[in-house]
Amino acid sequence: MRSNRMSKLVNMALAILLLGGAGAGQETRARNPRRADRESQKSTSGAAINLARLPENPSHVSLTVSDGDESVVSATFTVEQLRLVRDIMSEARKFAFSDESVGTSEPITTRFSNSKERALVVDVQKFGNQSSLYLTLKTDNGRMTVEAGTISRSDRKETGPFFDALARIESAVGKRGLH
Repeated sequence: MRSNRMSKLVNMALAILLLGGAGAGQETRARNPRRADRESQKSTSGAAINLARLPENPSHVSLTVSDGDESVVSATFTVEQLRLVRDIMSEARKFAFSDESVGTSEPITTRFSNSKERALVVDVQKFGNQSSLYLTLKTDNGRMTVEAGTISRSDRKETGPFFDALARIESAVGKRGLH
C-alpha cells in the first residue's frame, strides 16, 4: 500500500517537473477522436509527451501526456509494456505514411491498440495528403487525448511530440523486430 502511494507521488512529481521543463487498426469514418469520449480532456496544439525512468525502480518508466493547459495524465510501464506501446505507435506511424484508407470527401480514422496494453490508443485520421495522430492515455487517475502529430504524406514531413516520444521509446527498448 505504501509502495503504491509512493509510486503515485513520484509520478505526480515527475509530471510537474517534466511540464516545467518542457496493434491492429479499426477503421471508422468521419470520427473526431478528440470528441469520441466525453470523459476525455480537450487537447491543444501545445501537447507534450514525456518519458522518464523511475528513480526508485529503474525497470519502470513513467509516460506523461500533457495538453499544454496544465492538464496531465501519467502512467507507469514496465519494459515489456513499453515494448507494446512502441509497437502500437510504430504501426500507427507506418499506417499514417501509407495511402491506405484516405478520406477524400471526409476524414477517415483508424484506431491502433493492443488488447494486452489497454492504457494507450493511437487514432490516425487521414484526409487528403495529411495524417493526424491522436494519442490517448487512460489510467485510473484520468484519461487524456491529445493531437500528438501530423504527417504530410506528399513531402513525408512529420511534426509533433509523437515522433520524438517514439524515438525515445525505441532508444529505451529497441526498435520493433529487434527484441
